[in-house]
Amino acid sequence: MPHLILEISRELLDELPVDAVLSALHEAAAATGIVHADDLKLRVIPVDIALIGGRTQPFVHLTVALLAGRSDAEKLQLSETSLGVLCDYFSNVERCSVDIRDMHGPSYRKRPFPVAASA
Repeated sequence: MPHLILEISRELLDELPVDAVLSALHEAAAATGIVHADDLKLRVIPVDIALIGGRTQPFVHLTVALLAGRSDAEKLQLSETSLGVLCDYFSNVERCSVDIRDMHGPSYRKRPFPVAASA
């Protein structure tokens, strides 16, 4: 269930293989024991235009969406672990951040797996 959504300045996509960053985030998040590897969903959203502090500059931001129920300590551990991965890969980028968000469990829906074959 957990969604890891990496927003990244498009120009940074040319500097690194982003699939390696996603793999490292996947492994690091799973290694915390707070989330299960098989449940993680990661994706990248390239950003063409962004102003930070009133000027254009490269940035990397990870939003982690979890179903409610993790403690503040667990969220902090996941945040710090994820930020460590981002800082390792994007050491030349000043603006790296992580935001952990609770999803509303009663309204979250997804297609059941496996999908039933149509007749």
